[in-house]
Amino acid sequence: MKHGSDALTLMTVRSHDQFNTTVYGQDDRYRGVFGGRNVVFISETGICTNAGLQDGDLVDLHSCGDGSEAARVVEGFKVRVTTSQPAVSPRTSGSHTATARVITLGIHAHTGV
Repeated sequence: MKHGSDALTLMTVRSHDQFNTTVYGQDDRYRGVFGGRNVVFISETGICTNAGLQDGDLVDLHSCGDGSEAARVVEGFKVRVTTSQPAVSPRTSGSHTATARVITLGIHAHTGV
């Protein structure tokens, strides 16, 4: 699926109760998330770009593949508006090791139940 002005950049981050790739709990007290991990944090700028979205809305995330891969959708993520911006580079300065995964996606109101 191609996206225009509604395209956002998704970056993964580590959270509370996460060790390596294993998540041991449903809460992330660092970010005030309790009872579930299906959350997408969006900056105030991103909310403005996606008019109509508000904190707490459920959304579906759509991949912006280059056409050589199948489109993917994950459904039912809760929007949390954040004023903070990520303070990480996608690569370390010395070894150029990835510090986060970064992809472009589209975000739309949740259409499921």
